[in-house]
Parts: sequence; structure tokens; C-alpha cells
Amino acid sequence: MKQITTTLSAYCFLLISSTNQIFGVSLYEEQILNLGKKYERTGDYKKALDIYSSYKSDNNAPSTAIEERIVITSELAKGQKDRPAPVQQQQQYREEPKKRAVKIQKNYSSSEGNYYAIQTMTGRISESGKRMAEQQKNRIEALGLKCYVKEGQNIYVRCNPSQNKNDLKNGIAILKRAGIDNFIVKDKNIPFQSKDYESKIQNSNDNSDNNEKSSLTDKPITTKLKSGVSKYTANDGYLALNSKQLSKAKEIFSDLLQYNDQDIDSSFGLALAFMNEGDWNKAYITLSKVIDLTDRTDIKKTYKTIEYNMNLKEGWKNVSTNPDKSIAYFTKAGEIEADSTDVAEGLSYAYNNIKDYDRVIPEVKKLFAKRKDFKSANMLIEAYLKAKQPDKANDFFDSLDPDFQINLDYNPKRDQQLLEIEGLIADGRYHQAKSLLRELYLMYPTNAKVLLSFAKVYESEKQYKSAIEYYETILSKDETNIDALEGLANIHTAQEKYDDALQYLAKLKAQNKDGVEKKINKIKLKLYIQQKRSKDALVLAKEMLLEEPTNLDLYLILGDLNMEMKKNRDAYFYYGRAFQLNQNSFDIRMKLLNLLLEQNLFDQTQTLLSKFEGFQMNDEQKMTLRDFYIKFYKKYTAVSLEEKDYAYALKGAKAGLQMEPNDSFFIESAGWAGLNSKKYNDAIYYFNKILAKDPENYTIRYGVGLAYVNLKQMDKAREYFQYAEKSSDIDLLYKVAEIYKDIGFKKDSYRVVKLIEELGRYSVGKSAKTVGNNGGTSIVQNQLNLGSSSSVTSGSTSRDSMDTYNPFIGNSSPPNPNSQTNSGNLQPVNSDSGGIEVKKKIGQQQWF
Repeated sequence: MKQITTTLSAYCFLLISSTNQIFGVSLYEEQILNLGKKYERTGDYKKALDIYSSYKSDNNAPSTAIEERIVITSELAKGQKDRPAPVQQQQQYREEPKKRAVKIQKNYSSSEGNYYAIQTMTGRISESGKRMAEQQKNRIEALGLKCYVKEGQNIYVRCNPSQNKNDLKNGIAILKRAGIDNFIVKDKNIPFQSKDYESKIQNSNDNSDNNEKSSLTDKPITTKLKSGVSKYTANDGYLALNSKQLSKAKEIFSDLLQYNDQDIDSSFGLALAFMNEGDWNKAYITLSKVIDLTDRTDIKKTYKTIEYNMNLKEGWKNVSTNPDKSIAYFTKAGEIEADSTDVAEGLSYAYNNIKDYDRVIPEVKKLFAKRKDFKSANMLIEAYLKAKQPDKANDFFDSLDPDFQINLDYNPKRDQQLLEIEGLIADGRYHQAKSLLRELYLMYPTNAKVLLSFAKVYESEKQYKSAIEYYETILSKDETNIDALEGLANIHTAQEKYDDALQYLAKLKAQNKDGVEKKINKIKLKLYIQQKRSKDALVLAKEMLLEEPTNLDLYLILGDLNMEMKKNRDAYFYYGRAFQLNQNSFDIRMKLLNLLLEQNLFDQTQTLLSKFEGFQMNDEQKMTLRDFYIKFYKKYTAVSLEEKDYAYALKGAKAGLQMEPNDSFFIESAGWAGLNSKKYNDAIYYFNKILAKDPENYTIRYGVGLAYVNLKQMDKAREYFQYAEKSSDIDLLYKVAEIYKDIGFKKDSYRVVKLIEELGRYSVGKSAKTVGNNGGTSIVQNQLNLGSSSSVTSGSTSRDSMDTYNPFIGNSSPPNPNSQTNSGNLQPVNSDSGGIEVKKKIGQQQWF
């Protein structure tokens, strides 16, 4: 017995001492390992991996054992389906109480044996009743019993469902010590009051007849203790325990307890085995059976250690998901070990999660007083700042050793310098900013804030290669750094590497970064547009617009996409909405103007152009607007010619010539429009501007001749027609012959006919038409083609005037009909020139 006691004392000392890091793995880390391995044994590798990873992510310094388990469980967890979370299970209990009851009945009321459960009644179904039930459930679970809330006519907390009467007895003992007497015991859902049940359990234990039936259910409640002596001794169990043969130790101690369930040494040994496996609840229940039967100091201390670690484990388990519950567990652990750093750290995290920073501060102070490490120092400074006590944060920082200060994330002096550097970057003073940053880098070469400022200054300079280098250096130390991830996403977006940008944004999304979902959609939209996936882009942009109905950029993108897809009506709607949201945007005005002009909506175009009066523009914008005016006048002129609105065509051409005096399209269009609108002097003026540059243009010579015919200057007309006779164009020669004939120059007409016959291509009578003897005059019906004509969409709106606001021209002056030449370089005839129909008015010698 002396040997056993010595072994127990030594083992207990090692167990209690294991909470100190000096002895190797901390007790908390050992708990994590044991808990994770428990889930591994049940095949729940994802749960085990979550436990190991959570411990590592809490800024702990895990041992090699933790790292090994992470690697192993990562592989095992691949492809494994997730198990339902506890919250989901509780929801299932509430939503399907009948199914749940049937399931429990099936599990525990099968032919294998009886079903026992402790049930406490808390009240009627109501919100307050539910809260009371949850509170009581949490309280009982803290004692080591597994419970769930059940709803029937009333709210119940059902605990320790089992087929083992010993588990039932242990549960009752635990509740009694906690002062909970208002419970009932259920056997196959048959309720019995707790006091009666205790006496009947006792009676059944005293009865030695194995065939005696319980008066509760008329079935045996449990088998009796074995008679005789076990083949093992407690010493065998402790030898197995000390050699880490935990399964063998549990087998030995369990066998001993079947002969004597109040064997203190065996109960203690079995509890120690459970402790080594990290199953603090089983250890607590096992030792609870004998704790009142012994005064041994080692058992009492171990019992306290178990209770402490059980509360600590539950505290960490709930620190993120249920901070209030976590605080209750940590507080109970603190009542057992008042100076525990684990408790102080746990409470710090829990209070921080409920944003009770005033209560965080004293806990972190305790932590720093014992640890004196960077982690606890940073936690205390962060707590001061969150509690809006910056002066105390500065005082605490100033109290630290300078060498210690350098390694802290918080440094008010350095942060002030970085703030000044940010101002320099914002002002574009990049060289000065980099000079100051280099000085800081020599003092803080690994500080994330300094590296981040370097990255930002290079990003602002668009020196993306250097910026990426700094961002990636930050991520090599902290792969979750939000600023670095966001910076890299921005750079790849600027470089139009949208796939890479989306990868970094996905990492930000995993950290629940605010606004990242909108950024992802924006980049996806850019990617679709880049890949010419117009339909996908259109769908996404519309979805985004539902979330942001006043987003100007989305309206412009939707307008552009619809223009690209030739959906002008839809494009008009989106551009119009954008213009309503911001009428002062030059780009929006230009998009809308181009769309209106595309549809030949000239009146609306002129109205919108008038909005530019008094509008402030830079030089680039002025050039863009000027180019649009030229395009507007050309289309206005071309459409007017096609629709035979010659007066308007002449106005449009003249307006264009005030901006581009040497533009050949405007000059030629003005000539033919003048001829057809009976502005013969205008026609002669503009035709001669062409001839000054191209005297061999026989078609224009013919046009001038027509103008002189209508001015009744036949000699002048003959001069130009004779020059046109040099042409090899049969159609033109035929027209000349016909005009000679109509104006009475029959010999000239015959000469031209002979010329045509000599060319051997055309017959004189082929295209000629004669109109009876109406004045003895025939009518030329042929259409004269000016160069290559392009089709112009008709359907323009009615044009009342061409008094369009134009800041680039003044009042036009009428041309000088006597001017025969024009200086400056002429451009080739524009291919957009339309066809002009030249007719002779019946009964008059006028050609137009």
C-alpha cells in the first residue's frame, strides 16, 4: 500500500505540475491534443483539425505534436462530409421534438436494456421558460453531465440518458452535491420522483437475488457487483498507467470496480486514465463517486485539478461562439486557481468578444504581470485603445524597455511618423516619403506598418513590381494581413490581371472583410468585359444595380454593353439615368450625345449640346467636344442630302466649314446642296474651291456649268461643259450632250454624241427620255454619283433650324461668288458623300 501511495503522489505531482510550461507541453495544449485525438478515434477528422487549427490561430506557439496532428488530420479530413453543428442539432430538437423523442426511445429502449435519464422540470413553454431551461442546462453541464432541452407540455432539461444504472447514480450524486433536488428520473419515459427513486435504487442494491425485478419497471435495473476477487490489483493498474498503457490501465481499474464500486484506489486510477486521455468529464464523474469517502490530499487536489481543467476546457470551447457561457466556465476555473494565467487569458478573450473592454484590462494586466511577453503587452495596449484610453496606452508603452518597445505593433512615435508619411504620399511627394521610410526601416526592418507604407508609396507611383515585393514580404509573416491582401488585389486590378485579383479578394472574403463581396463583383464584371462575355457582364451588372440603384458606373457600363449589342433603346435608358444622376459629367454627356447621333436624333442632340454653354472643360475635353461637332455636322449634312433637304444640308456644310475650312466633304456637299437649293452663287463658290486644288475634276466642272446655266450665263456654262468633254466617263458625257441639246447648242451636242460613239461603249438613245413638245425641252432624270456613296440611315427627326450652340464658331458670312480659288491643303473627297439628284424644272431654264 505504501508503494501505491508513493506512486499516486508522484503521478499526481507530475499531473498538477504539467500546467507549467517548464515541464514541457502545457496542460492546455495537452488538453487540445487529447480532445483532438478523441475525435480522431471516432473518425471525425474535420472536427479534430478545427480544434488543432483553432489553437494554433489563437497566437499560441504549438509544439511539434500539434503541428504533426494538423498535417495528419488535414489529409484525413479531405473529402469528409461535415457533421451537423451543435447549434443545428439543437435546432433539430426544437423543430422535430416528436422525431427526437422517438429517436431517443429507439436508442435507449431497445431490447438491449433499460433507459434511464434525469429530468428537471423548469416551467411552461414560454420565452422566459426557454431561457431558464438553457441556464439550467449550462449549469448542469458545467458539473459534468450531458444535457439537452426538451419541449413537451412543459420545458425540460434531460440529462445523462444511459442504459447503465451506475451512470444514473453518479448523475444523481452530482446534482445533490450541487443542491439541485427538483428532478425526476425517467425509466422508458415513466417518471418517478427523485426521493422515491433513491430509496428504490438502494433497496435494489441490498437485494441479493439476481432474478428480483425492479418495482419501477418490473425489469432488472442493473447487474449486481461480482462476487469474489479480481485477478488484478490496483498496483497493476498504476504500473500500466505509469507506462502510458492507458487502455490496459482502464481495463484493470474497471475490472476492480466491478467487484467493489467504492474502491478508492481503483476509482482514482481510472480517473487519472481519463485525465491522460483529456476526457475531463469522465474523470470528474468517476472521482465524484468516492470523493466523499476519502480524506486523501492527493485525491482532493486531483479532483480540484480535474474540475479546474474541465471548466477551462469548456471556457475555451465557447470563447468565440458563446462568450457569456465561456465567462461562466472561466470564472469557475478561477475560483479553483485564482492566479491562473490560463484563466486570465481566457477571460481576456471572452470579455473582448463581448466588447467589455473595461473588464478586459484587469485580466490582461494579470497576464502581462506574469508573462512579460509581446503578446500580452499588445493585448493590453489594444484593450486600452478599444476602451478609448489612449493616454493609458501611451503611459504603458513609455514604461516599457526601449528594446522591448521596438518589437511591439503599437508605437505612438513611429505611428506619428507613418501618419506624416501618408500625408506626403497623398500630396504626391513620393521621394521625400521614401527617404523617411528608409530611416524607419533601419530601426524597424520587420515591422508590418513600415513595410506597408513602402508598398503604398510604390503603388501610388505605379511601380507595381516594388509594391508587390513589400506586400508579399508582409504576407510571408502574416498570410492573413488584410492591408497586404487588399493592396495586391488593387495592383492586379490596375494591371487588368483580374483572375489574380479575385484570388486575393477570396482570401479577404474568408476573413469576413467588409465590402469585399462588392469588390469581387466589380472585378468579375471587369473580367467578363475583358473576355468579351457581354451577356454574363450584362446579367451581373443588373444584379449589382439592384443592390446599388444609384451607382453611376453601373449605368454607364450597362449603357456601353447595350450599345455594343446594338440595343440602342436600352442603352438610351441607362445613359439617360446616368445623366439624371450627374448632369455635370462630361463623359456622360458625350456618351449620350453619341448615342443620339447614332440614331439620327438631331433635335435632341442640339438640345443637349446647348447644355455646354458655360460648361467648364479642360483642353482634352474641348478637343473631344470639337471632334463631336464635326461628326455631327457631317452626319447632319449627309442625311439632309439623302433626304433631299438641300437647304439644311447647305447649312450643315457651312457650319462644318467654319470649323474645318478645308474639309473636302463639307466643300463638295455645300456645292451640290447650293446647286439643288437654287443657291447658284454658293454652288459656284464651293465648286471653284475644289477646282483650285483639282482642276481635272470633270464632274465638278459639269456642276459649275449647271450653275451658270441656271444663272443664264450660257457662254460661261459652255466653257465648263467643254472642259468636261475631256472626261472618259460615258454617263457624264451623255449628260453634257443632253444639256447642250436642251439649251440649244445642237452642234455641240452632236459633237459629244460622236465622241461617245467613238469610245464605243454607249448608245446615245439608251438613256435619253423626251417629254413631248412641252416647250421643246427634255428633262434629264439621271442621278449623278459623287465618289463612293455610303448608306445613311434615314428616319431623322424634323430639323427646324441649324442654330446649334457651338463655342468653336462665330457667325458665318456668305461666300464671295467671284472667288475662284482657295488656299490651303484640301483633303480627299469624303467617302460619306451622298448622291445628289439634279433636275430641270419644267417650263423654266433652271437646273438644280
